[in-house]
Amino acid sequence: MAISELGPNIDISIFPCHEAMEDSEGDDSAYINRVVCLNSDKEVCYPTAITDIPVGVLIEGGAVGTYVTYRAFGVVPVKAGEIMTMPKKIGIYNDGGTIDGRVGAIVSTNHIVGMLLDTADAEDDIVSAIINCINPGILV
Repeated sequence: MAISELGPNIDISIFPCHEAMEDSEGDDSAYINRVVCLNSDKEVCYPTAITDIPVGVLIEGGAVGTYVTYRAFGVVPVKAGEIMTMPKKIGIYNDGGTIDGRVGAIVSTNHIVGMLLDTADAEDDIVSAIINCINPGILV
């Protein structure tokens, strides 16, 4: 299935990023499609625990302190942390070590981000998902 970004979508661009979300050449391709959160300073950051509260999926990165764009609601490409079939409810993925904003099947301790619209055939696949970080209970 082709990656889809059909609307309606809600994109948020009112918060700066806490950490670099692009490389030194201004390329954000390695940083987008990952779940992001807000820290206590109202800055966009990647999660550090699966219990963090997601605000959306990064769709446009930037340098430290610049305003970035994340999708809080709608259809968006996400980076899978594991092989997953659909339909599968997704949350922040933990591989037992690094938590970097990839998505995985929800577990009892994380917040739901959304649901897959594609099958992730391998770790790091980019697949479509419908997300709802505004009112995640609607997907439960």
